[in-house]
Amino acid sequence: MAGKGVAQAVALSSGHRMPAVGLGVWRMEKPAIRSLIHSALRIGYRHLDCAADYQNEAEVGDALAEAFQTGLVKREDLFVTTKLWNSDHGHVIEACKDSLKKLQLDYLDLYLVHFPVATRHTGVGTTSSALGDDGVLDIDTTISLETTWHAMEELVSMGLVRSIGISNYDIFLTRDCLAYAKIKPAVNQIETHPYFQRDSLVKFCQKHGICVTAHTPLGGSTANTEWFGSVSCLDDPVIKSLAEKYGKTPAQLVLRWGLQRNTVVIPKTSKVERLQENFEVFDFEISGEDMEKIKAIDRSYRTNQPAKFWGINLQIGNAASSCVLDQEMQLREAALRNGLEDYPYLSKYQNEAEVGDALAEAFEAGLVKREDIFITTKLWNSDHGHVIEACKDSLKKLKLDYLDLYLIHFPVATRHTEIGTTASVIGEDGVLDIDTTVSLEATWRAMEELVHMGLVRSIGISNYGVFLTRDCLAYAKIKPAVNQMEIHPYFQRDSLVKFCQKHGICVTAHTPLGGSTANTKLFGSLSCLDDPVIKELADKYSKTPAQLVLRWGLHKKTAVIPKTSKVERLRENLEALDFDISEEDMEEIKAIDRNCRSNQPAKFWGIDVYS
Repeated sequence: MAGKGVAQAVALSSGHRMPAVGLGVWRMEKPAIRSLIHSALRIGYRHLDCAADYQNEAEVGDALAEAFQTGLVKREDLFVTTKLWNSDHGHVIEACKDSLKKLQLDYLDLYLVHFPVATRHTGVGTTSSALGDDGVLDIDTTISLETTWHAMEELVSMGLVRSIGISNYDIFLTRDCLAYAKIKPAVNQIETHPYFQRDSLVKFCQKHGICVTAHTPLGGSTANTEWFGSVSCLDDPVIKSLAEKYGKTPAQLVLRWGLQRNTVVIPKTSKVERLQENFEVFDFEISGEDMEKIKAIDRSYRTNQPAKFWGINLQIGNAASSCVLDQEMQLREAALRNGLEDYPYLSKYQNEAEVGDALAEAFEAGLVKREDIFITTKLWNSDHGHVIEACKDSLKKLKLDYLDLYLIHFPVATRHTEIGTTASVIGEDGVLDIDTTVSLEATWRAMEELVHMGLVRSIGISNYGVFLTRDCLAYAKIKPAVNQMEIHPYFQRDSLVKFCQKHGICVTAHTPLGGSTANTKLFGSLSCLDDPVIKELADKYSKTPAQLVLRWGLHKKTAVIPKTSKVERLRENLEALDFDISEEDMEEIKAIDRNCRSNQPAKFWGIDVYS
């Protein structure tokens, strides 16, 4: 305990301590800030969470200056956080100094990268989201997150900041930051609450000494319900029942739940009476049995949804050029018309040697020429530090001199075993053994070297979201030609598809039928082929549900690579080219999107890398 009436504190990897309960100042109305902050300090709050984007740093600064002057609190007893806004990734030092000036402070206890995305710079101190003419967030693809992070590290060297961290980073992004960081992030501030628990991400951060702070520990409550139309976990029957059991409010129960997960909670409120309520969470303990009951109500439901304002959903792979998309589509359609499926033969499937034998026989028999077939394979997770050797191993097995396309299979490196072995390496804790020493930029540089060596004609990425794709564009000398990802009517990912296409990256759907029987068997997933809308439209066009869904994917200008082990299905899949779906029917299919990923490696890896 830090002292009577003061919140408990947690130790950060930077050597400093952060109070476990903070006060977020988002949406605090400027006239009320002085009163709210002074009331909070009297109650015992010693942790204030600010951000340039909240546009009230100056008012917070005035309140703090008065508190210091009157002796209400000493500067050294207060932990102040603020954040770098998206438009200032190229102006980190100036932005930090601007925040310090407004807050009337000599140093910050913690400075966070607010979102892992850079947007068009407008001017230090201005934080309105810069939207383009298309109504979509104007994203900057020239500044890498590593560049931003090294500028954050410079702030520590300058004495302007004591600890630095990240915010809204998922596992992929956090792991990558650990790989390139000289000063490791002390904190990852994320949305986490009973409806969006994110256990994998929380545990991953804690395993690597990163403190997790919940910026929306009450699920947004009134604020996010009002702004985004979100559902609040405070209204959940389980939460209400347990709150009554412990003689606490639902908010107090949820905050206590967060503390017992070893996360720091920073509830936001504009009501003085709630300040005291939110602070009274240290005098009771939730039993293990009741923690399990709360765990069971997880909906994987994000309540904070900036996509509603930004026009893009940032959160849920030869040099690239604007002609790559058309070239790729032409190659695929030509292959389809000639009776050839362009499957991605990849090392993880452990059948490259057999594919190589089949191809060698086809070339020798004159069934097809090498130059008429487009062959893709992928770099497995355990070979990120051995890219050239892994590619040569695949070429040897496939009996080829070059690959048409080589992809990074997942944006995560795992412990290296040996070239040619692709079993997922699971640690003693039953979790994927993730390597935090190889950055994605280092992997990409090796991929580019393959092009220079003539071993690969095009390189790309796979399973990269908007954040990671944007980051790759920022550091790439050879831009990714392709991003291969799961896309089907139940997981449409319009924002990611449009972002890639806008930047000349061909989108390939690796699960265009939603996994069908395979993913239902492996992961217990729902198949979009059984959806009533799909079945009805398939009847309308006199096609099978699979043909309709493949045509839908082609209509979206994505390349589709269906997988089948049945010869009769090969011809059926080819017949997705001889009809078109009306715009009205495309809209009907758009309406059945469930944001439902059918491919769920977490069931085997012990960690949800997409968390």
